Amino acid sequence: MKIHISNIHNAALSDRVKLQHKLAEAGHALGMYELGIFSYPVDSDTPEQLSTRLDGLVSSLEHGDRVILQLPTGNGREFEEKLAWRIQTYTGHYPFILVSTEIGKDYLSMLHSSERVLAVKRWLYEDLKKLMGRDASEKLFFHYADETTSELNDRACLTGFLDGLGDLKENKDAIQVCFALHDNDGTYSSRVAVAMLSVMRKTKSPICFHILLDESVDEVNRRRLTKVAKENGAEIKFYVIENSIFQK
Repeated sequence: MKIHISNIHNAALSDRVKLQHKLAEAGHALGMYELGIFSYPVDSDTPEQLSTRLDGLVSSLEHGDRVILQLPTGNGREFEEKLAWRIQTYTGHYPFILVSTEIGKDYLSMLHSSERVLAVKRWLYEDLKKLMGRDASEKLFFHYADETTSELNDRACLTGFLDGLGDLKENKDAIQVCFALHDNDGTYSSRVAVAMLSVMRKTKSPICFHILLDESVDEVNRRRLTKVAKENGAEIKFYVIENSIFQK
C-alpha cells in the first residue's frame, strides 16, 4: 500500500496554495507520493474530456492505496467530488480529506463519505465540527505544534494523522461478496443494489462487497451503491476492469 497526497499546480500562489505545497512537501518527507492536480478552467471540458482527465490523474494509483485529498483544489466542488469517486474506484477507498481553508455545506457529502477529515487550523476545526455534526467525533482530526498555539507543525500533523489509520483495519472475518457490473442503460446498478440489500438483511455477519466494473457504470450509480453499503454497515470496494482485455 502506498499513501499519496494531492498538490495543486499552475495556480496563483495564494495562502491556500502555499499551505497545500507545504503540506505536500511534509508528506514527501514522510514517504508519501504526490498526486498532482492541474488548476485549469474546468467548465471548458466536455464530460468525455473530464473523464479522460480524471483517469489520467489517478493512473498511478493501485488497489489498496490511500489518498489524502487537499481541499479546496480551486477547480470547484463538482470536479473534486468526481475525482474523489474516481479515486475510490481505482483504490477501493474513498480519499481522506485534508481541509486547508473554509468550505461550505456543499462539501458535506464528501466529508461524510471520507473515513478521516483533517483540519489544519484551529478555527477551521471548530467550523468543521459544527458542519459535520455527529460525524465529527469519529472522523475529524487535528494536530498542532502544542496546545498554546494555532501554528501548524506540518510533519507532526501528518504523522499524527497517519498514526490514527491503525484504527481502519479491514475486518478479515467479513463475508466477501463480489458483483461484476456492466450497465450501459443505467438500470442494472439498481438491481445490484437490491441484491446487496437482500444479502445484508439475511445475515448479521459483517460484509464486504467487491464491485468489478467498467466505464459504463457512472459516478452517480457508484455513489448510490456506496450509500446502500455504508448505510447498512457494510464495506464496499470498486475495481476498474479495462475493456481492452476482452477484445481477443
